Amino acid sequence: MNEKIKQLVKQATVIRKTFYGVEHLSFDTEKFAASIIKECATVCLDTAENQFRPLFHRESDVARVCCEKIKQHFGVQE
Repeated sequence: MNEKIKQLVKQATVIRKTFYGVEHLSFDTEKFAASIIKECATVCLDTAENQFRPLFHRESDVARVCCEKIKQHFGVQE
């Protein structure tokens, strides 16, 4: 698993106490999903605005490059 994904999983895992004071780990799926979305948006925005805008004139070209950069960022292969 990509180190960035491991970091997001860790951030979404929290220690909670039960009514009886027993601690247990809980995974916040909404926080994890939101973190991934934020990361993807950041990667895409950075790619489109800072790296590839001068090279491409069509938005579809930028979107395709952003998609590939997002997959690379998370270590996802198709």
